[in-house]
Amino acid sequence: MESPEAKYLFDALTRDMNRLEGLSIDNMNSLVVDDGVMAECIPSLSACTCMRKLNLSNLDLCTNSCSALSAVIPQMAALLELDLSQNSIDDDCIEFIARALAKCGYLQKLDLGFNRISDDGLDVLVQRLPRSVRNLHLNSNRIGDDGLDALVRGLPTNVRDLSLCNNRIGDDGLDTLVRGLPTNVRALSLSYNQVTLGRQLSLLRFKEVRFSGNTLSPGGPQVIADSLADPKCRLETLALYGTSIGDEGMEILASSLRSNRRLTRMLFDHSHITERVWNAFSSILCDTASINATYGSNHTLEKLGYYVENVTQFDNAPRPPYVNTMLDLNSGEDKSRVAANKILQTHRHLSMRPLFDKQFDLLPYVVAWLDRFAESDLKLSSIFEFARAMPMVIVEGVAGKKKAIKRRRSSS
Repeated sequence: MESPEAKYLFDALTRDMNRLEGLSIDNMNSLVVDDGVMAECIPSLSACTCMRKLNLSNLDLCTNSCSALSAVIPQMAALLELDLSQNSIDDDCIEFIARALAKCGYLQKLDLGFNRISDDGLDVLVQRLPRSVRNLHLNSNRIGDDGLDALVRGLPTNVRDLSLCNNRIGDDGLDTLVRGLPTNVRALSLSYNQVTLGRQLSLLRFKEVRFSGNTLSPGGPQVIADSLADPKCRLETLALYGTSIGDEGMEILASSLRSNRRLTRMLFDHSHITERVWNAFSSILCDTASINATYGSNHTLEKLGYYVENVTQFDNAPRPPYVNTMLDLNSGEDKSRVAANKILQTHRHLSMRPLFDKQFDLLPYVVAWLDRFAESDLKLSSIFEFARAMPMVIVEGVAGKKKAIKRRRSSS
């Protein structure tokens, strides 16, 4: 498809379609379009004043196209999502885009990933970014640590998810983001950057962090572990694919989850994980040393390692069945029941000795708990242990009841 055909297509799509709310043109099939062709096509979109979602990806958009967009986008007063990823947008183009975005009062999601934006272009963008933006994607550009100062100063206060994958962000840039981002930013993706975690950096404030594709320093796992072990940690998802963390680092991460009550997903390539590491996670998920230890195990973590829905193995390296079992148990919402199920699965005989000092005072509570969670044989064996430990108390109790019955009969 060359210029005449492309222009005809755009004219046909937008003719008498002033109510069109969504348009997605993603040139995945490498059609013959370029910046000049798109610059001729884009003006026809000005009729789409009701547009809410606009996707123009893989179309080689550059200076001419962005200039045309700067005139069209302000006509779309209701625009919520704009995807201009995988084009040729550079710092000069950003001037046009930023000018148009300043008039988009309802824009919530902006994707400029896989373009050619540098620190200079980022500075221009954040000065004009609408305050309504919630999701900002700047994957695979040329943004370094210097450009992040401008980003955190100009970022809308209601942004929730920020993706800066495939850039040039290091530990200094991460520190800038941690200290300067609005408090409502809950998800931060820094995959495929230059983050090493070579010094202490806090990750407490985010609900989701993605470090995949970064080469972490030997001390990196401990930096992450310190945040995970902190009671103030809010992390629920942590992605560490391709960070080459060895056995020792994985054991450090495992130990930090013992008292963690937030993290539900720790994602990593487990094709080279050894039995030693799985044993470390297993003891965290279900510590069988005692009933109290099992009760105090981690009942929150649900996804561990490489995770795809309904898939439990990757690169012929399945997770051990006992790990899968505990992760499945943890998916239950009632954590008291999760703990009880782990106790009943790993302690087939429940010792009643710690309760003997109270004699029968606690027995009703024990029976009620067993009635709720346990199988009948476990229930009977536990009650039998009481009877065997205090036979005379039981005999006297039964005899006393019989005497009371006789007295009531005789008095009547």
